[in-house]
Amino acid sequence: MTHIYALCSTGHDKLHLWRDAARDGGPQPTSEAVDRGLDDRGLRLFDLELDAQQHQPAHFKIHGGPDDQQFWERDEHTKTVPRTANYEFPEVLYCVEGAARVLTQNPFDAEHERVTVHLVTARRLRGGQLWYWSPGVEAQPVTASRVDEYGPVFELDLSGAQRHWFSFKFVAADGTPEPEFANRLWCAQDGAEIWVHSLAAAVSSTPPSRVPLRVCTLPFIEAPKAQLHLWQEDSDFIADLDATVAPDGSLRFESLVYADRPYRFMFRSRAGDYWEDDEAQRNVFLSSDGAVWTVTGDGNRRQVSKAELWTLDGDHELFGARPQRKQQVVVSIAARDPAFSNGGPLTLDVWVNHARTKLYEALAPDADGRWYFQTYSEVVTSFVFRAGGVREPIERHTVKIDEDDDLPTTVYVVLGRADALPRAPIPDLFADPPFELHRPGAWLDNGSVHFVLHCPTAACVEVIGEWTNWERHPIPLRSTRDGTFFWGRIDASSITGPLGRTSIHGVGYKFLINQQRFVQDPAADWVENSAPSSQSQLVDHGSYQWRSNGWQRPGWEYLIVYQAHPNGFADQNQAVGFDAITRELTADDGYLRGLGATALLLLPVAEYAMDYGWGYNPSFFYAVESSYGGPDALKRLVDACHERGLAVLVDVVFNHAGTGDNALWAVASKSYFDGDTEWGAMINFDHPQVIHFFEQNL
Repeated sequence: MTHIYALCSTGHDKLHLWRDAARDGGPQPTSEAVDRGLDDRGLRLFDLELDAQQHQPAHFKIHGGPDDQQFWERDEHTKTVPRTANYEFPEVLYCVEGAARVLTQNPFDAEHERVTVHLVTARRLRGGQLWYWSPGVEAQPVTASRVDEYGPVFELDLSGAQRHWFSFKFVAADGTPEPEFANRLWCAQDGAEIWVHSLAAAVSSTPPSRVPLRVCTLPFIEAPKAQLHLWQEDSDFIADLDATVAPDGSLRFESLVYADRPYRFMFRSRAGDYWEDDEAQRNVFLSSDGAVWTVTGDGNRRQVSKAELWTLDGDHELFGARPQRKQQVVVSIAARDPAFSNGGPLTLDVWVNHARTKLYEALAPDADGRWYFQTYSEVVTSFVFRAGGVREPIERHTVKIDEDDDLPTTVYVVLGRADALPRAPIPDLFADPPFELHRPGAWLDNGSVHFVLHCPTAACVEVIGEWTNWERHPIPLRSTRDGTFFWGRIDASSITGPLGRTSIHGVGYKFLINQQRFVQDPAADWVENSAPSSQSQLVDHGSYQWRSNGWQRPGWEYLIVYQAHPNGFADQNQAVGFDAITRELTADDGYLRGLGATALLLLPVAEYAMDYGWGYNPSFFYAVESSYGGPDALKRLVDACHERGLAVLVDVVFNHAGTGDNALWAVASKSYFDGDTEWGAMINFDHPQVIHFFEQNL
């Protein structure tokens, strides 16, 4: 769960979240955060669930207002959710409408009554003013008090909440303001004296200095054609650097840059007919002593070198010395997707991530039927097979080897499936089941628990749970020969026996995708809650003893409908959710007893993100919302209604889905989603497996 405290204008009470689309062109996940209202500091609290296992960056904007005057933050103010040291998302973030910066520290933990702002500008903004403001607080102009070696200096006297944070920008002498991307956010943790550059949003607590940036790489194109494209994301600085050839044959690029300012770079050809893939964008900043640093994917700073840095075409990894191609990789083919049935000899192409040139082309297997090649540590190495010259129907397989791993790395490949596996998958991976696939998910039938998952791109799917000691003893599933479903069947006693239980009811489980990614069952009948880190739970529907066995569904003319929200209906008598409604139906003083209603209409009961909402952002369509009491509490309510002659109607949402914690995104987003709606991702009812998923849900 991530909590975002936002300083917004009145009425701007919505937060729209989205994640970058996957490289394979799948749909782009979007969702709306849950608004918790204003706190005593005037900050609006938004809650959202994010799956850290999905590597695509997450962004958000604030919006709101009446329908005829909708407000959305500008694109330049798009905010990106940072990662923590273990690549999770932070629990608490702070932001201000109108600025892109996102804070991980509470600005109200410190304060300053006076702040000195140094503007680094050669000519553009000299003679202008500084304007500072907060949402709902009118902008105040400040004239420079003096000029120092960098440019004008401004003194700000602060009061109220602006002692903790405020937004600011500069306006030129002719009245022209800086562009929107230069909107800065100061927080008290920045200190009482700061330095900023013109047309740049970054705020620094130290004076600027210039140091040489030196980048080295192995040749990826003829030296006269090679360039390094250098820029800052928060300013208008861009430079294209020409290459020089070093005595060792490497290409070298050099430029003076400001210390402690973030830069990005990538390689290109001078003519522009070659650009590195966006995934190769590197981030770098230099300290005042010339040391080179980068920010890793988990948000940590890592020193790369004390002078020059090295990198490889096609990958963002940075090295402190010339990288050596000495890591051995062994590739074994473990299985073959029947859809990739091309004959002919298999050869292997190998390259660094998205590099222009290959390390190996048409590599043949050794006598033992495996492929051996050398690559670099710390970078993503890509490889793909060809059968008789026909390429696998995937973008690539990948492997990444840690620098301190001196042993050969063996990976197992399922031809036609992208993910390379650290362990060999089950033999005879592709086989059709001996039972009918009634539905997706997990169900108990004739003493066996059946598991079915639509995950058509996976090379391996396993079931883990309490009885397997989770990932220590995973149970492999097989794929149908058409690649539609992974399936498995295990005896219920093999679940209950190790746990010393008499029933599978409530036993926790999850799916393990490609031996490394944990996901809940998107068709689970019961989940602990919708968070990706939580578990699904097995259900024995036969364990509930129904009392109202004689109930017959009435005609529409019978119905006098009373609608209720399970958690909003009643919070008295220490009962919540379905049990609260049941109590009001069965107790002598129950509110529902004397109303005369003949039918109870429940707002959507499918599991949705977090514990408070209307239910129109479903995350798990088969599971009953955990905060309402789960499937057993719903059965108790239905039983009580039927005993008293009340029909039960349930509102369902099949048009769209929530995306912040929806397991469908993790297993088959291209199957289940096709576009967007104003409420969430649009369900793709053109896909046969999607139709099957919702037909069986009914």
